[in-house]
Amino acid sequence: DDEGGVDHAAHVQANAPGEVDDESGVDAVGAAEPATGLSGADLYPLNPTKCYFPMYLVPGSIVAKLSRLPDHEEALKQGYLLEVEKVEEGSYSNKRIWIKQKGRGADGKKLPSREISDTMVYFFSHRWMTPNLDPSLAHPDDDANTKLRGIKSILNPKKYMWIDFMCIPQRDPSSQLRAIQSLPYYVHASARFTALVLGAQGREEYLQRAWCQAELIASKLPIRMPFWEPAWLHVRGMFRDISPDSKLGKEGRLEPIHLCHIRDISTCKLTDQRDFEKLRPLVEFAAKELREMCEWDASPDRDKTRLFGRGAKGIDE
Repeated sequence: DDEGGVDHAAHVQANAPGEVDDESGVDAVGAAEPATGLSGADLYPLNPTKCYFPMYLVPGSIVAKLSRLPDHEEALKQGYLLEVEKVEEGSYSNKRIWIKQKGRGADGKKLPSREISDTMVYFFSHRWMTPNLDPSLAHPDDDANTKLRGIKSILNPKKYMWIDFMCIPQRDPSSQLRAIQSLPYYVHASARFTALVLGAQGREEYLQRAWCQAELIASKLPIRMPFWEPAWLHVRGMFRDISPDSKLGKEGRLEPIHLCHIRDISTCKLTDQRDFEKLRPLVEFAAKELREMCEWDASPDRDKTRLFGRGAKGIDE
């Protein structure tokens, strides 16, 4: 998610409120009710277990056939997107995900959701390579489709991805706002948070962008279940070098993302300075949540090593 990415949104109506999974505390996608008596982002209080706009995934089998990354509206029109119905914890950081199925069965009833068990979902965070205040000129990739080629090198047909340009509305501000407020949910519903960069310089450019920082921050939010659980128990964060001329092997292209990579977002770059107001609720929420978890981590709680699993190492990776 970078400057050109979520500045222009699509008109896709969220589904009616769904049911809450009582065991996991995670709402069905598109299910969370807006707060009453509030306006703007305050209508949709940030919470890693709440989703205000449906989560969409792109199958690796679809990505393999793409010649250019389409925007959300086009991807939806072409039938490239799968809408998530429900998410539960799976094995390790993988999740159990149910996908809505279209159509009806022989009995005339709606088809039940289809489970994708313990599969790998990549949340791709990235710096837009062709940002522009004009929505018709902005695109996340360059003319050579460097980013798409890098994504194809990661995904296989059995994996799935979430990426802003295809999964967040790009034309309707109201739908887009709900999706932005759902970023923590999207990240925690994914098994892998992968920041796509072009070498060391690309990594630094990524860290300097405000929208990239917003997604990185969302990936580091802890979850109260009902005790604090740090993000690394749910999401594995990695930088992935997708430089086409890199001589590094698969493992050499990977580098862990730590809390120390979070920067003061007010010093980061935005193509449209007005976007800071879109980011402000997430930044303020993250500061509060991380501060409270750090205070809890520093307390003499004898049970916290069981939860955090790292003892004196604390909450960072």
